Amino acid sequence: MDENAHSSDDALLRRFKGGDDSAIEVLYQRYAASFYKLTRAKGFKHEDADDIVQASFLKIVSGIMNYDENRGSGTAWMWSV
Repeated sequence: MDENAHSSDDALLRRFKGGDDSAIEVLYQRYAASFYKLTRAKGFKHEDADDIVQASFLKIVSGIMNYDENRGSGTAWMWSV
């Protein structure tokens, strides 16, 4: 199995920040469903929830250089983006 699958969120964010694109794929697989469920729970329609999940991950990708593991957990950072 891929070593990324067993890595912590912080480790995956560090790898992605360092140029390992496979790390964001693992994070997407790990969190997209949770992001979607939260969005649906807030009352968004299916199509809108899908769009919000995609936009959220685009913000994570575009903001990765702002991620600082010394300022808190990577999981909290992703949810705050």
